[in-house]
Amino acid sequence: MIVATWNLNSIRVRQPHLLDWLARARPDVLCLQELKVADKDFPLDAVRELGYHAAVHGQPTYNGVAILSRAPIEDVRVGMDDGVDDPQARLVAARTGGVRVISAYFPNGGEVGSDKWAYKLAWMGRLRAHLARDYRPDEPLALCGDFNVAPEDHDVARPADWADSVLCHPDARAALDALRAWGLVDVFRAHHPQGGVWSWWDYRGSAFARDDGLRIDHVWATAPLAARCTASAIDRAERERDKPSDHAPVVAGFDLAAAVDGGAAAAVVAPVAEGAADGAPAAQPPAAQAAAPTTPSARKLVVIDGHSLAYRAFYGLPLYDRRGKVSFSTASGELTNAVYGFANMLIKTWTDERPDYIAVAFDAGRTFRDDLFEPYKGTRDKMPDELAPQIERIVELVRAFGIPAITAEGYEADDILGTLATRAAADGIDVLIVTGDTDAFQLIGPHVRVLAPGRLWSDVAVWDADGIARRYGLTPAQLIDFKALKGDTSDNIPGVKGIGEKTAQSLLAAYGTIEGTYEHLGEVTPERARLALEAGRDMAFLSKDLVTIRTDIPIDVRWDDCAVHAYDRGRVEALFDVLEFRTIRNRLPAGGTGGAGAAAPPLSPATGGAGAAPA
Repeated sequence: MIVATWNLNSIRVRQPHLLDWLARARPDVLCLQELKVADKDFPLDAVRELGYHAAVHGQPTYNGVAILSRAPIEDVRVGMDDGVDDPQARLVAARTGGVRVISAYFPNGGEVGSDKWAYKLAWMGRLRAHLARDYRPDEPLALCGDFNVAPEDHDVARPADWADSVLCHPDARAALDALRAWGLVDVFRAHHPQGGVWSWWDYRGSAFARDDGLRIDHVWATAPLAARCTASAIDRAERERDKPSDHAPVVAGFDLAAAVDGGAAAAVVAPVAEGAADGAPAAQPPAAQAAAPTTPSARKLVVIDGHSLAYRAFYGLPLYDRRGKVSFSTASGELTNAVYGFANMLIKTWTDERPDYIAVAFDAGRTFRDDLFEPYKGTRDKMPDELAPQIERIVELVRAFGIPAITAEGYEADDILGTLATRAAADGIDVLIVTGDTDAFQLIGPHVRVLAPGRLWSDVAVWDADGIARRYGLTPAQLIDFKALKGDTSDNIPGVKGIGEKTAQSLLAAYGTIEGTYEHLGEVTPERARLALEAGRDMAFLSKDLVTIRTDIPIDVRWDDCAVHAYDRGRVEALFDVLEFRTIRNRLPAGGTGGAGAAAPPLSPATGGAGAAPA
C-alpha cells in the first residue's frame, strides 16, 4: 500500500497537477490539505474517473482536507467531535484498505504569542485528546498531513533562522512530541535519520532555488503499521513544476501482504520499493519507483560521474545563506560546499552499496563531440567560478580514499562510465552508475542500473529497464534515438526540428530506431512529421552520434585498480582537517587503516590518452 500526503494550496489552481500526479503515481491513498473549496466544488467526478473514492471536508477560501483511496472508504468522520465549536475544516478520517487514515491540516499559528498561536497549540492538544479517546495505538492507523511543525533542527535547512518561528518553536515541538507519545512513528524519519530533506519551501526569497526548506509534511503511523513501512520519500519534482504548490508530496510504502488488523482485514498489496517518489529532476514521474535490484552476483562495481555529482553538490548545498553570508568555507576563505556535498554522497554510496569495486570518472576538456558539432553544449553556462577550484579538491578527496579518479582525453566522463559498465557486465559484475545525467539511462541492462540523485542525496531513485519502460514507454537503448529525434536543449543537441517528445515516442514504438523510421519514411503520419523527418535527416543522424555514449574507449584500467581496499583513514582525516570538516568524519566507511602517508593505488599506464585525473 502506497500512502501519500500533499498540501495542494488550492485545488482550483492545482487540479491539473493533482490529476496528473494521481495518474502517474497511482498511490493507494492520498491525503490532501488546503483544498480551499467547499465540498460541492471538489472535483469528485475527475477523481472518480481515475479510480478513486473520496472523503471530503471542505471549506470555501481556506483550509479543507480530503482522503482519496483506490479502495472503498468507510466510517468517514469529520472534525474531532469534542464539543468545541470550531468552523475550520482541518480533519477528516476514514477506514480504507484495512487501515484507519486521518488527513490533518494543522494550524500555522501566525506569529508566536498571537491568538492564532494559541489556537494552534490548543488544536494540537485537542488532537492528542481525540486520538486517545477515539482510536487505539495498537490498530493500524496513519496520521498524514501538513503538521506545520518541523520536528527537529535537521528538518530545517537554516535552523537558526527559524528557531523562534511558529514552525520550530519549542512549544510547537513539545505539542508534536505529545502526539508522538500517544503511539505514533515518523516513518520518513525512520528511513532517513540523517535529515536534510524538505517538504516545504517558501514562495518568497527564491527559497526553492536555494533549497532553503523545512520538513513540515508528515506520514506518521501506529506501531503495527509502521513496522510494515518499507520506504518513504518526498517527491520534490512536483515543486519544480509551473505554478506549483509550495509543498511537495510525501510518500510512504507499506507491505500489507498479510492482514494488519488482527487478521480481520487482509489488504493484499505489493510492497513499494525504496524511492517510490523520485526527486531527481529528470525522472519526472512520482511513480518512478526505485527499481528492484538486479539479481545479485558475487561482485559489484559502483562507478561515479564526478563532475555531475560535483554540480549536484554545489547547487544542493547553497553557498550563501538567506542573508547573503557564505555558508561553507574554511577560516582562510576556501569555499567548500561542493566538496562537502560530494564527500557526503561518496561516503553514503560506499556505505549503503558495499561495492567490491569503485571508480570516479571526470571530464577532461574538449571532446570528439565538439569536433563533430561545434555548438555542442554551447547553451550551457560556464562552470561557476566558485566551483572550479573545488573540483581539484574533489579529485584530491577521491584519491585520499584510494579510489581511481579517471579521465580520458577527447572523451566525456559518460564515455568512461559506459566503457567500465560494459566491461564489468561482460565479466558478470553488477554495476551501479551514480550520475545526475539521464543520458546514462541508455546504458541500463541486465547487470547495469543507474542511481540518479536529486538536489539532495536523500532524493534518489535507482533505475532499471522496467523503470525506463514505465517512464518513457521505451527500452534503454531507444533513449538514444528518442533524444536524437526530439533534441535536447541542455546539451544543445539539435534533433529534428518539428519532432517533439510524443511524436518521437510514437515513431520509436512503430519503427524501433531512427534507422527504422527512415526506412519506413513513406509510411509516417501525419504529413508534417514526415516532412520534418525529410528535412532533418542529417541532423537526426548527427544527433544520434552526439547522444550515443561510447562503450569501448581506450582506457587501461584493471579491476584490481578499482578494488575496494583498506584506505588510509589518516590521509582522509588530514584532508578533512584542512577543509574543516568535523562531523562528517564520524560517517567514514569502515576499513580505514588510520595510518598516514599511504599513496592511492596507481592506475595502469594509460593508453590513448586515458588515465588518472590530473593531480
